[in-house]
Amino acid sequence: MCGSSFGPGNLLQNPGFESGLEFWYSNNVTLADTVPAEGTQVATMNGGVACLSQDVALDLRPSALLLSFIAYTLPNVEDPGPLFAEVQWLDGEKIVIGSGLRIRMNEGMITDRRITISDITTRSPGGARYARVLFSKGGSGDDQVALDQVLLVPVRSPNLLRNPGFEAGLSDWQAENFTSSYIAPLVNNGNALLTNADIGTLKQDISLSGQCPRSHYLLGFSLRSNLVALPVFSLIWLDWRGEELGRGIDEFISGGTLASQDNFLSYLTVSGPAPLGAVSARVLFSVVAVENAGFSIDEVFLVNMESGNLVKNAEFADGLDFWQADYAKVVEGESAYTESHFAQFSLIGGSLFQLVELPPLSSGHSFLFSFAIRFSKRNDITKPMAEVRWLDIFGRDLGLAASVIPSLSGNDPLLWEVFVVSTGPAPNGAVAARVLFNKEITVFGGNVDVDHVLLARLE
Repeated sequence: MCGSSFGPGNLLQNPGFESGLEFWYSNNVTLADTVPAEGTQVATMNGGVACLSQDVALDLRPSALLLSFIAYTLPNVEDPGPLFAEVQWLDGEKIVIGSGLRIRMNEGMITDRRITISDITTRSPGGARYARVLFSKGGSGDDQVALDQVLLVPVRSPNLLRNPGFEAGLSDWQAENFTSSYIAPLVNNGNALLTNADIGTLKQDISLSGQCPRSHYLLGFSLRSNLVALPVFSLIWLDWRGEELGRGIDEFISGGTLASQDNFLSYLTVSGPAPLGAVSARVLFSVVAVENAGFSIDEVFLVNMESGNLVKNAEFADGLDFWQADYAKVVEGESAYTESHFAQFSLIGGSLFQLVELPPLSSGHSFLFSFAIRFSKRNDITKPMAEVRWLDIFGRDLGLAASVIPSLSGNDPLLWEVFVVSTGPAPNGAVAARVLFNKEITVFGGNVDVDHVLLARLE
């Protein structure tokens, strides 16, 4: 469990469909280039029955997998049927021997406002030699669903939380002014809903028995609120007496952020290391909201990670400290993705980057790269770019680790979109990485905002 292993990065080939449907098996799936989330094209599951799948080889060592993808409808498509996403375990003959994950995105949750879904499989069984990622949908008519940026990557543990999607109500959770709800969940049937009160808490304690000492942890969840809500999410270290030893995560979301999304918004964040003496951890959500805000939580997960966030000042709370900026600035506002600040590029373009030191012996290991981005103008044709590049001890370029070129969705402006990708394995000699964002000048463009930049080693 505590031994480090080489990470292959994304197990999927052609995850953004830039090579068409190569490596994918598909039925009633075509390509569209009108509103790709990233790059030039997306996979479009057409009206009626459609499916899309890819088989990937697994390491002989059983492991859990992180699945992440972006889903949305094409323009002028309303209320598609439910979308199923599944990870199946296959033996050496590619016979299905189990299911690691199966989720259903419900009607009304898939709209033209892109949403990023992330979840964790169970640990693969001993006889599994392949994993199959399978998307399927029913429906009729012109209920097209677009998929982009599919990620399947090994992680160090399965989800450590019990009843993470609230399918069994609030069992295993301690709640104050939260209730179980089966109305408009993001996936499957359950979610946790703040009652008519204006303040509430939801928490669960997790044993750290069997986890590597001094581990970091990746916390993921999705939130929604119809009206102003100010949530705080924390990961609290506890000793054997249940007393607090410190906090690995303690962040808040500005009051206007969720209300402006008109759908769930997903979050990924990584803790600092668990301190010596920590025997358990508490996942805690605290929220202050106006009455009847409709604040809800869904799809919470906590998994073991090899490192914390290697990016310093990732939410720009300290201005441009640790960042090097050219025509980029930090803005304070009530609609930041997290906390109260974000980086901004104006219509004249610019660049923003940080040199990040890698953990020792990172050659051969992969990293999770994530960030939130939004556009301020509906018809902006700007194509901002985010990338990670490997550097040697002299700062020389060793190659591209990850590249993301987001496209404006054509939605209402000021909607945050979340991208989650993986680097490939770091090459020999890589001791640092450059995390870079830039934007070209656009005469008729608007601002582009970036927030909550994450780079963390997976295994």
